[in-house]
Amino acid sequence: MDNFDSSINYSYLLGKKDFTVYPYRHNDRFFPFVSLTYMIEGEFLCECDGKIYSAKKNETMYVPECVLHNVYTTSLAKANWAHLA
Repeated sequence: MDNFDSSINYSYLLGKKDFTVYPYRHNDRFFPFVSLTYMIEGEFLCECDGKIYSAKKNETMYVPECVLHNVYTTSLAKANWAHLA
């Protein structure tokens, strides 16, 4: 038996499609669910454990549940996002 024999099922909690994101910053976020952000335009940045991760056009940012992080954009962006539990 290997690690791919089982699957993880998530329930869709909340999200938005083709959402316009204005420049913003949210510090010290901590969610009991997975957060996914797919970038249509612009860039999404996530700071976690002193490292900065980014998702640009056609990329997806995955933030696991229960991880303390900061998120921000530096310009106008467009994205699809969802929270899964």
